[in-house]
Amino acid sequence: MKQCFDVAVLGGGVAGVFSALTLANKGKSVVLITDKAFFLDEFTASIRPWLNGKQTPSPFSFSGKIFKNPTMQGDDLTVYKNADLKRHTFALLEECNISLVIDHQVCGLAGDGENACGVVLASKFGIEIVYANNIIDARVNQESTWYTMQLTRVLPFKSGNIEISDAQLKAYAVWGGEDNTSFVTFCAHSHKDAAFVAEKLLDSIKSIDAFSQANAYYSGYGLTAANQNSFLPNCKYANVHKIECEISMDVCARQLEDAEKFVEQSLGTVRWKSGGFDMEFIDVGKKIPACELSFLPSDDINAEFRMDRIEFDYEKYLPLYGSYDVAVVGGGSGGAAAASAAGRNCDSVVMIDRLPSAGGTQSYGLVYSYYHGYQSGYAALTSYHAISKLGGLSPLKRMIQFSIDIHQNNVDVISKAWACGAVAYDGRAQGVVFCHNSKLSVIRAKVMVDATGDGDYAAFAGAEYVLGSDYDGMLQDSSQWEIGGYTKDIDVVNQTIYSDYLRAVKLAHYKEGAYDYSVMLTPREGRRFNCDYNLSMRDVILGAHHDDCIALAQTDCDPHGVMSSQLSMMGLTPYHDEVFRIEVPYRSCIPKGIEGILLAGKAVGATQDASAYLRMGADIQNRGYAIGLLAADAAARNVSVRQADVCGTQKVLLNMQIINKENLSGIKRNIDTDDIIKKALSGDMKSFAKLLCLDREDVIDQLEHIYSKDQDILTAVALGWFQSASPLPLLVQRLWQLADNPKNLSYSDDHPWKEQNNKGGIMYNDYEPYWEANQIITVLGILGDKSALPAVRKVIEHTTSGGRPREDNTSVFKGRIDLKKIPHSDRIRVLDFAVRSLADEGLCMAIESLMDKNHLHGYITFKDNYLDSGLNSQPVYTELMVARMAARCKSKKGREKLQMLTKDVHYIIAKNAADELSGSAYKRNNTRF
Repeated sequence: MKQCFDVAVLGGGVAGVFSALTLANKGKSVVLITDKAFFLDEFTASIRPWLNGKQTPSPFSFSGKIFKNPTMQGDDLTVYKNADLKRHTFALLEECNISLVIDHQVCGLAGDGENACGVVLASKFGIEIVYANNIIDARVNQESTWYTMQLTRVLPFKSGNIEISDAQLKAYAVWGGEDNTSFVTFCAHSHKDAAFVAEKLLDSIKSIDAFSQANAYYSGYGLTAANQNSFLPNCKYANVHKIECEISMDVCARQLEDAEKFVEQSLGTVRWKSGGFDMEFIDVGKKIPACELSFLPSDDINAEFRMDRIEFDYEKYLPLYGSYDVAVVGGGSGGAAAASAAGRNCDSVVMIDRLPSAGGTQSYGLVYSYYHGYQSGYAALTSYHAISKLGGLSPLKRMIQFSIDIHQNNVDVISKAWACGAVAYDGRAQGVVFCHNSKLSVIRAKVMVDATGDGDYAAFAGAEYVLGSDYDGMLQDSSQWEIGGYTKDIDVVNQTIYSDYLRAVKLAHYKEGAYDYSVMLTPREGRRFNCDYNLSMRDVILGAHHDDCIALAQTDCDPHGVMSSQLSMMGLTPYHDEVFRIEVPYRSCIPKGIEGILLAGKAVGATQDASAYLRMGADIQNRGYAIGLLAADAAARNVSVRQADVCGTQKVLLNMQIINKENLSGIKRNIDTDDIIKKALSGDMKSFAKLLCLDREDVIDQLEHIYSKDQDILTAVALGWFQSASPLPLLVQRLWQLADNPKNLSYSDDHPWKEQNNKGGIMYNDYEPYWEANQIITVLGILGDKSALPAVRKVIEHTTSGGRPREDNTSVFKGRIDLKKIPHSDRIRVLDFAVRSLADEGLCMAIESLMDKNHLHGYITFKDNYLDSGLNSQPVYTELMVARMAARCKSKKGREKLQMLTKDVHYIIAKNAADELSGSAYKRNNTRF
């Protein structure tokens, strides 16, 4: 891990990129830092990827590697695909071994009074420091900001620009294609009103003949071209340098040479200091002594360079931006709704978001249509207003409608602001630290609403959370959307770890189509907090009622990844097309053990499997609105969030059709236990799933009585699930019988989608031997009795991969990386679970043999080949499971494989392998439901 760089270059525009390349080309170690998720801002952020007139790329040799393969060349313009410019820039920076820090705002410097030794940064990962002996500030500084809209179905016209003086904008033909796509760029002084300006410009555009048939489509950039950065202060540090550059490919060679000379002269005169320095913030005017700084080294197992997190007394050193009744952190579907609702019902509300305008995944993420979700209530209202007032549900129009709602409800909005810390004392959250225009500030509020999606704020405040499966941390997939439609799942990504986040962003660029990738990754899973109530698959399967229900979730089972509960190991996950409606209780939005925080995003309290039912856009909108009402009530009455008026709020929610009468408090629902048991033991697997979700004390005596009369295998499995040892002999005997015929242990259907077969591995009504064996192995793992070892060993001896990882190229599932797993991955998963409690050296030889079988090894993805990591995510996960099974049984070969897996590019795989080697993985608990 690199401890300190020769040079840190601030700014991802032309000046920053070419300064970094120039210095790296001279053998310097360089880190390039930008507040965006891409580079070459002046060309790519505004979606203006052209060179004017006869302009040619810079004479530097590496410029031709970025500006190559133009899509259109004429007298006036040489046009490049915007996505290509970004891809080529990433590739060149990687080729030159330049380290990258993206999506971080510069907010200060660290030094010893004479020389700077580090750059202080703010992001969703906190306040961090990157160490460097020299610092070059090459950020763009401009008073106004460019905004962009995409137009489709445009009549073709010649290259060049068309002046539209009355609308004060310029329209450019960017490149031709079957859809005749063009872009409209206009200039404004503020992000705040850009969406409203864009709406008004549409009418002006359509008055021009060339655009009369145009449809506006939001580009996915939040309409931003460049940030209004303040430069570093005129500090006395000798090793801080500034470069200013015009928006042109003709980067001034003299300025770059000046930067190079500056670094050459200062190298060797500055020594990196670890810890013994003060920290100076930009535009704050305060310096923090080293003795008052706390440094938290990163636990990023894949980190390429050192980037420590810094904590200090925020309120002592940072200015107070303001005090509010409610502060909403995050402006996506849940945050925008929460801010609007709170603004209606209390005096002062503020919403901060790192994007220029509201909407989150429904605007910047381009997921603007509803896929399932309970689409009544506030979700229906915003859609109706967008259609009736703005003419549709495009991402841009959703953004405009969210902004209208927030504006009309007198919410203060701080855009392009990173939440990077929490003010929390004695178990109570009282404020948020944020960075805006390179300046750190504090907002205090009576109630904090975390709507960040990943639960960043609640994590800063110290709330307890889980990420991924609570068995091994495995996550659902992240997707990426492009202009014009869905692309594909890109990989399994832990967005709370910077190295994994950077890898995912680069994948999004490299894997994207002809246009570009959206500004937001759209991960299906982030942190899940331990709340006053945690929803589980019991709530889903049984349709549980909660007196404090504040919203509904409505969807089918489509996790885009491996489900982790023991219920899923039993093959009892519902069909993909079976839709459930789930009550979301207020308690599941209150992090346990901390006061003053409500959760409005997808980070609510739930098990991993249940959380897949709670993340639909419409559901998060309605839930966010309900949380906004309850936050306003608690703030207005100055009471704990746990004392908010749920019953009174339910009446409002009922009137808005966010909930229904049957969801109100006081409703009684009876479960017919006898009927469930009767149907379950007759072979109805839907009822069998319900049976396993019932409370043990409600069914155990009846099941024991039935089993005493008729030793049926289903009854035995149910008793084993409820941890009764009485059926153990029958379960072991039946597993021996199944293992005697290897055909019983094989899963023949390798098609990932057909009736009664959810994604190639879910048994529901056909009680076939493959899933019968899986159920028995699972309950033997629950019982943990060593008498099962010989039967389990025999199953392992007969287990195979079932074939190579599945390939499916249908129109529906092309790109679904969670389906690209080996046919017998479910069998290996339940064996892995069982071996956790039955680990024994007697299983070692059988597992080592399994490690060598076809299609069960060779999937580890190393850094230099990470572009294939998405396709390898499911197979390498299976390889990990086999290796940890072997290691648990004292296999040297298994431990050696785990050592190799710690080098895998997936943080989740590498971290789990490292935890297995250290023994810390055993501290996790598996989820029953």
